[in-house]
Amino acid sequence: MKFNLRGRLANFDLPVSKAMNPLFEAIVNSIHAIEEIFLNDIENNGIIQITVIRDDQLQIDPNDRTLEPITGFIIEDNGVGFDDNNFDSFDTSDSIYKLKLGGKGVGRFTWLKAFNTITIESVYGLIDKTKRTFEFIDSDGIINPVTDPVNNSAKTYSKVMLSGVLGKYQKQLPKRLDVIASKIIEHCLSYFVLGTCPNIIIKETTGESLNLKKLYIRDIDASAKVESFEIDGYPFEIKHIRIFSAESLPHRIHWCADRREVIAKHIEKIPNLISRLVAEDKEFSYSAYVSGVYLDQCVNPQRTNFIGFGIDEKNIFSGEVTWKGISEQVHDKIRNFLASYLEPIREEKMARVKNYISNSAPEYRNLWLSSQEDIDAAINPETTSENQIDLELYKIRQRRVLNNKSEAKKLLIEKIENVKDTDEFVLRYEKVMEAVSDDGRADLARYIVQRRVILDLLEKSLKLQPTGKYCYEEVIHNMIMPKGYTSDDIEVDAHNLWLIDEKLAYHFYLASDIPFNEAESIDINSDDKADLLILNNPSMFAEEEYPFGSITIIEFKRPDRSGYSKIDNPVDQIYGYIKKVRGGKAHDKNGQYLSVRQNTPFYCYLICDIKNTVENFLENADFKRTPDGDGYYKYHDTFNAYIEVIPYRKLVNDAKKRNRSLFEHLHL
Repeated sequence: MKFNLRGRLANFDLPVSKAMNPLFEAIVNSIHAIEEIFLNDIENNGIIQITVIRDDQLQIDPNDRTLEPITGFIIEDNGVGFDDNNFDSFDTSDSIYKLKLGGKGVGRFTWLKAFNTITIESVYGLIDKTKRTFEFIDSDGIINPVTDPVNNSAKTYSKVMLSGVLGKYQKQLPKRLDVIASKIIEHCLSYFVLGTCPNIIIKETTGESLNLKKLYIRDIDASAKVESFEIDGYPFEIKHIRIFSAESLPHRIHWCADRREVIAKHIEKIPNLISRLVAEDKEFSYSAYVSGVYLDQCVNPQRTNFIGFGIDEKNIFSGEVTWKGISEQVHDKIRNFLASYLEPIREEKMARVKNYISNSAPEYRNLWLSSQEDIDAAINPETTSENQIDLELYKIRQRRVLNNKSEAKKLLIEKIENVKDTDEFVLRYEKVMEAVSDDGRADLARYIVQRRVILDLLEKSLKLQPTGKYCYEEVIHNMIMPKGYTSDDIEVDAHNLWLIDEKLAYHFYLASDIPFNEAESIDINSDDKADLLILNNPSMFAEEEYPFGSITIIEFKRPDRSGYSKIDNPVDQIYGYIKKVRGGKAHDKNGQYLSVRQNTPFYCYLICDIKNTVENFLENADFKRTPDGDGYYKYHDTFNAYIEVIPYRKLVNDAKKRNRSLFEHLHL
């Protein structure tokens, strides 16, 4: 895929209000680099030094350099350095290399949006040390890369120099060192709170410096409160943080595991929690950091979410602990901690509502006497409009009216004699619920049985037939996908691609035993035909003119076949198909032809039994055995193709393993 950096930057937005983001990105990158090398003791061994570069030509006050405009920053760390993996990730737009750390692969674009010159210098290597330098520009990306060996006693480091900040961003950068330090702490707060932050020093070229960890302890941690609680024997901890800042930050709950923030969610269930709270005549935002052994156990391998979280608040992680139970306990702790700050807000709001009812809406007086808790929950304390207050009161009253009517109807409709037999009433209720559940179970059972039947038929087809021969490959082919059809011709459940790979069911277009020059959505000047040609949907980041994220080719050979010659070498046959398809053109949404990009990945499956000649072909082509020893695989670098050779017995066994848990539920 071709990549136009200037075009990418033109579509990349960096608001002037986010002028600090380039510095934040560099600092977080440094933290990640330090984590790679000092994973277990980041706090004591990691060091990040930020040097503020100012305009020496504009000396407003020689005694106060904080008045001089900032022109750039130098960010240095003693992390792993720009090794080959990090360098390759840096050179890849929208890289997913740091996905598990929350990286989106676009942060360095903020550097190009805000600064004229970016220069990077680094030493990397665990044993053999190498120094790497390069520049990063908006026209060509990385330029002038140089790598040189250095003395192996040298320590690893990275130095990022951001120079020549553009005027519109320069105006938005704070000038004072302490203000910059506070904003860095706010942005990287989770690292400080969870004890995974290296030492960060910010300094002037004159030598004046601030230690951010000391500032965090003085301004935030000293006033923090830690509470412990248990749920079903599992210990949890919540750390209450007040962030005194000139900016309005959202109130959040930070759910953590293994000393890392996993997800952060806005707090929405606490009445009277306005955007800015006040303590000691200073405004602050609130954050809760929740951790515990149970959360450590439930975090997913990518550390991006918790198992069961975000699907349904009533879902159970495991055992007796539920997400709902944890969330309720945490919100109770937050309400108790914030009670002294929220109570004055509640009192002011309720006084305003009472005054409105007394003077303007006496029809709600009874509501005030009986439903103050509902009123408190429904009305936003920042609402000052009497029309809005009236609307919320009206909603509360209407809900009460409807609820009362509903209860009355039940009393009027239900015959007293029918309620005497409570067992019968419960039975009626359970019967309806069971019928609904049975419908769902029946559908699932039919689907499971269908899969088992297909597997049984496939196994029988692979056995030696009464004729003394094995069945032709077209029998297997038609069982998996009818020959001569496309995905537009059949229903979704009319194929059995799951026998090969579950993911194959999700595709853009599939042609089964159709000549390439007759396939839709792609124009290939060849009457050859693969058994199955599958065009897969593009990834979400693919450019629109490249409609396919990948292409899959599947070829079937007759079971137990062994007589292959060099001319009908099935491996060469796969290679030939790749060449022909790669030379084709795809249709865009307007029906226009577009070239299939050269780096489109191919996934190829050769379904055949591995006899002597096939085994020789595979070994000569440098294929490797699969871990189970039954099949072969290879990644062809030139074709950007992953090729897997699957014997029929392995095809059946793998499908059985994938479906075993489903079958066991029905005792199949």
